[in-house]
Amino acid sequence: MDATPEELLLLANCELDEIIDKNRLIPKIDFHTQISKIILDTLRQNSKLLHVYNQVATNLFNFCQKFNSQREYKRLADTLHNHFQQLVKAKKNPDQFVNNKIPYPVKLDDPECQKFLLELRKTQIEFAIRMEQWTDAYRTSEIIFTLINKQEKKVVRSHLQTFFTQLSNIFFNSGNYLFHSYALMNQHSIIMKNTTVSDGSKATLSGELVFSALSATLNNRLSNFERLSTNYLPKEVRKEFENSSTVTSEILKVAQMLQIKGMPSHASLIQQIFIKNIHNVEGNPNVATLYKLVEFEESPFKISQLGSEALRKACEVMPNLSKYAPFIEKTLAIRILQKCKNFFTNVKFASLSKMMSFFGDWDKIEGLLYECNRLGLVMTIADHSKQVITFDQAAQVHENLVSFGNKLRKVFAQVQETRTPDRERIRIFEKIKGELDEEMRRVKDVKEAMTATQQ
Repeated sequence: MDATPEELLLLANCELDEIIDKNRLIPKIDFHTQISKIILDTLRQNSKLLHVYNQVATNLFNFCQKFNSQREYKRLADTLHNHFQQLVKAKKNPDQFVNNKIPYPVKLDDPECQKFLLELRKTQIEFAIRMEQWTDAYRTSEIIFTLINKQEKKVVRSHLQTFFTQLSNIFFNSGNYLFHSYALMNQHSIIMKNTTVSDGSKATLSGELVFSALSATLNNRLSNFERLSTNYLPKEVRKEFENSSTVTSEILKVAQMLQIKGMPSHASLIQQIFIKNIHNVEGNPNVATLYKLVEFEESPFKISQLGSEALRKACEVMPNLSKYAPFIEKTLAIRILQKCKNFFTNVKFASLSKMMSFFGDWDKIEGLLYECNRLGLVMTIADHSKQVITFDQAAQVHENLVSFGNKLRKVFAQVQETRTPDRERIRIFEKIKGELDEEMRRVKDVKEAMTATQQ
């Protein structure tokens, strides 16, 4: 039997009767899909039929969800994305896509067309989230962002809250916790201005934002994106990220969608939370305690003693924060390792295991040590014969030099800023003006003296 890889996957691990049933079913599904695609291809070109186009697509999404048909969902999603890309191309090159046979062509600049296009994409992203199609959900969110920006400002506000809520969900399930935090930051800014939302809901969202930021990566490499695992980002993200202009442009594209100025990073996110005082959550002081332990506390003993207890109490007050608990525990464990290197040259396995007992057994701690070495978070050497962890002094010196270099760079930038061309021009002008005033004063004195002599 000739079968595609998708069909072979469908038929794998099935009994003979099931295989026979699926052999009967697959052609029918393919026929249904192809007919639906032809209908969509026909309807998409007429603006007066966009409501029918949306209805057909919604019915197909319902079909895919009802029977959990991931394969058909991907085909439908690709069809809709291709249709939208053709609209974008038609807008850029209208002369190449003009068809006189279409009485009412679909145009991206037409507000009525935008309404139907946005309506369908909002439906699509909801189905993508339900069916856990995170790649398609992200692609759809890009289209939604494009369409929202074409709306009037009053209409934009009504869409943004739902958009950022969905976007935060997409990034969280994709393992993109830093982007997830930025999406929550945007959602938080909108909800805090909404007078209809209760204070309790606002406090819960503030807690989620702080916990999501603490869950993000702690390493100091470029933008913390060298370990992204999502499918919708290029493969270069796993290799030589800092040298990849393609990946950088992708990150900046997402940053624009999340309304981030410049390159997103863990440090800038934490700074925004501190400046806006978001970490002081009303009714849950344990959130602020955790924030201070992770970001400001220098003693590994205090982090060990207070961290897990504050996390437990915070999750009891706000159960929604529980989904971040494993990530916060890992963050606390890494912070303990980072602060231990300032107190010890060597530390015994037993002592370290006791301090990090909340994180898990020794095997899990050893796995974390390996990960920290690989990511450059904490450089350690494990001596199993002596049961001792040694912190790499050479790496510590290198880190101190890098930190010193960064501080010097900031100082030079501030000095350079004070000597910008405009300021230098003003300084020179003021100096010349002062000299001219002094010269005029001297001439005036000489003139007065001459007048007095003549008299």
